[in-house]
Amino acid sequence: MLGTPEEPGIYVNALQHLYSRLEAARKDKGVSFEVTLSYVEIYNEHIRDLISYSGDTLDLREDPLKGPVVADVTLLKVTSTDHVMSVLAQGNANRTQESTAANAESSRSHAVLQILVEQKARGADTKRVGKLSMIDLAGSERAAKTRNSGIRLQEGANINRSLLALGNCINALGTATRGSFVPYRDSKLTRLLKDSLGGNCRTVMIAAVGPTAGAFEETVNTLKYASRASRIKTHVKRNVVNVNYHIAEYEELITHLRVEIDDLKGKLEETEPPSPLMGGRGPSMGGPGTPGGGGRRSSMRLESPATTAVLRDLRQSLVDNFQERMQLQRSLIELQATNSQNNFEISKR
Repeated sequence: MLGTPEEPGIYVNALQHLYSRLEAARKDKGVSFEVTLSYVEIYNEHIRDLISYSGDTLDLREDPLKGPVVADVTLLKVTSTDHVMSVLAQGNANRTQESTAANAESSRSHAVLQILVEQKARGADTKRVGKLSMIDLAGSERAAKTRNSGIRLQEGANINRSLLALGNCINALGTATRGSFVPYRDSKLTRLLKDSLGGNCRTVMIAAVGPTAGAFEETVNTLKYASRASRIKTHVKRNVVNVNYHIAEYEELITHLRVEIDDLKGKLEETEPPSPLMGGRGPSMGGPGTPGGGGRRSSMRLESPATTAVLRDLRQSLVDNFQERMQLQRSLIELQATNSQNNFEISKR
């Protein structure tokens, strides 16, 4: 997974491709990105942080929006592939590795690298969030070949137990019908990888096998294990728009409605029928010859009943139109709120 500086592994190649795509999108679309990562290991069914290594175990919790998350894990902001490689080198130095009869540098734990990418356009309140999980599963050699005993034998038993739980989840997802049970909670590994297996994602499994005759049984079992993963069917969709976007949208909608209300009020005042005896501005205080008249000429206009009826009908039609538009806007807001709640419930399930 990590490789060497001369022959980089999957981690390096995937991250180089990721950063090249982010840089191209930043130049073409003018969007900004923030990349954070976490690196943990699952050793004997205990989760430990490999970036800020202290030997303490971390709890695995369920977040209604983010899914399975590791509590108090170190989230490090990274800016380049070289920065990520230095973090991975530091984390692998803290990872539990021991020599066995089958492998001189055998990993005794599963390592999980999760990279979170947040994309935000300039001047927008929306964010698109994507997560890339890369898992280095520990090897599952037979105990007779590893010649393990004591702690090494216990580590191998826990590794095989978590891999068995992962295989059961893969089998359930590959042959499951809608609403069937998937045993995610059988191990910490399957709980942490719940989103990567059956969530809103694409899943890829890469099998490492040996061509030698002595590894024939392990090779066959590994290929069968990986082939079952190809039967997992996921339905990828866009992430649900966050609540901040809906709040901003509602504020903008309210602002437009207020402007429209003021405009309609102005039109109503302009079309208000005048008094039968006096003009639209009320009685004048005098003509040009009266004291205090200010040179104003009194407006003495008489409106016909037909004109008054037309103005009354026009005013009523404006009021009806405004009320209908308000009702439509209210219905639109209610539909958007219901749609957002439904998407939230679906993402929780």
